[in-house]
Amino acid sequence: MSVKETSTGTKLTLAATGEPSGRPVDRQFQVVEKRRRPSALPDNLPPRGLSREQAAEYIGVGTTTWDNMVEDGLMPKPKRPYSRVVWDRYAIDKAFSALGGDEEADDPFAHVAQ
Repeated sequence: MSVKETSTGTKLTLAATGEPSGRPVDRQFQVVEKRRRPSALPDNLPPRGLSREQAAEYIGVGTTTWDNMVEDGLMPKPKRPYSRVVWDRYAIDKAFSALGGDEEADDPFAHVAQ
């Protein structure tokens, strides 16, 4: 993969399409990832509703682990406003705190703070 910058400054992630090498360079690439629109929220205000990918990243796990945690009841089920599937950040915080493991004995760096 490579990154190409357009004349407007938009960065696009590109991948080779495998076309014959005799073609112009621009025709050898296709866009595989679109740039997300800028957030309307200020940087210090995270969104209340999170997508599956955002929710998984929020607690520091991958999407497969996230799906398993939701299925096992360790994380909340999503809300479904219209066709969207979003997780409430506050419900995620509450479920994450309930996971336990906050005991000092589980902290391998507890002795450092002393």
